Amino acid sequence: MLIKGWRKSTRLQYTVYFNKWQAFCISMEWDPLCGNVSNCLEFLLFLYRAKYSYSALNTTRSMFSTIFNQPPMGEHVLITRFMRGVFNSRPNLPRYCMIWDVSVVLKYLAKLTPSRDLSLQLLTLKLAMLCVLTTGQRSQTIHSLDLDNCVITHAKAVFQMHSLLKHSTPKHVNNTVVIPAYPQDRRLCVVTYLNEYIKRTKPFRTSSKLFLSFVRPHAPVAKNTISRWIKLTLGKAGIDTNIFKAHSTRAASTSAVRRDVDVSIILKSAGWSRASTFAKFYNKPVNKDTDIAFGTAVLAKK
Repeated sequence: MLIKGWRKSTRLQYTVYFNKWQAFCISMEWDPLCGNVSNCLEFLLFLYRAKYSYSALNTTRSMFSTIFNQPPMGEHVLITRFMRGVFNSRPNLPRYCMIWDVSVVLKYLAKLTPSRDLSLQLLTLKLAMLCVLTTGQRSQTIHSLDLDNCVITHAKAVFQMHSLLKHSTPKHVNNTVVIPAYPQDRRLCVVTYLNEYIKRTKPFRTSSKLFLSFVRPHAPVAKNTISRWIKLTLGKAGIDTNIFKAHSTRAASTSAVRRDVDVSIILKSAGWSRASTFAKFYNKPVNKDTDIAFGTAVLAKK
């Protein structure tokens, strides 16, 4: 049960650095299960010299606290001081200092119309992009959308989330994703394209997962596939995907509406528990070269 206290992604992260630690110990003729402060510092210094990031070293420190937990090794005064030094010389900075303009992508999406005339591929790509923009969510969340847990009205589509997401905690569980209709411009109305997508995929649908592959056998897609779709659409819209990755949609959409929507609505829609997270990592200057309010404000930026 203690192991289940870690998410699968955390276990995978720890395994990566434990394997590196194990190989390092073998090369030094140390027992990897009998670590001491000196050995742990030596390994952290080895990773630092190998140009690993502050984030990677911090994960390693957490891994040390897990396997050497009496007392937690990562909290030793020498290790915390070493990590402060790493941060000062190699700070964990946000990926982007500026973000792309949402209107560029929305103008491209508006050209992909009407929905009934689009190929299944273009319909899929447009719907996926509209979903991430109007919710501010990660690709992981969009991947988890399930039609068995969805209610669609003329005003919005509401998905109940029955799987744990990256931001889910016992104190912070946002178990709904709301996607607004946008009658002001049907070319950008997510509900319109959602209904068309459901209709188009019904003949071959064997899964309740919303997004299916647009090539046979039309199986449910992986999270990484949705990220590739988002990146592909960004490229088609003229965004430099050598710089901006799929995850940049969160910063782009939330930054676009920061003056139009109360920050509490942005936090709720995007799944952040603290305003400081939005302020530090996602609220970016835009490069100009309630539930429905967030998505509607995004679409109004066309």
